[in-house]
Amino acid sequence: MNEKILTRHPKADTHPSGERVVVFHQTTQNSIVLNPTGSWLWNELETPRSSEQLIESLQKEHPDVEPATIRSDVEAYIQELLKNEILLIQE
Repeated sequence: MNEKILTRHPKADTHPSGERVVVFHQTTQNSIVLNPTGSWLWNELETPRSSEQLIESLQKEHPDVEPATIRSDVEAYIQELLKNEILLIQE
């Protein structure tokens, strides 16, 4: 399987604000405020990872949450970051 690797855009600046993180794209000037879970996932992306790796990491952090819920939430999170051009996909 050729899993796509997700990486932060090099022009994305990270600004912590309590438990949240504000991510600002220098070129497009798009910004997004991440909730605590999104902030945790963003921090995980300091090292490029696949969506499956993110899902597995979040399941370990929250074993009480249904795997289908985690998968759905992570996929939605990834789509939102891609839409805001803050995340890139590597082959």
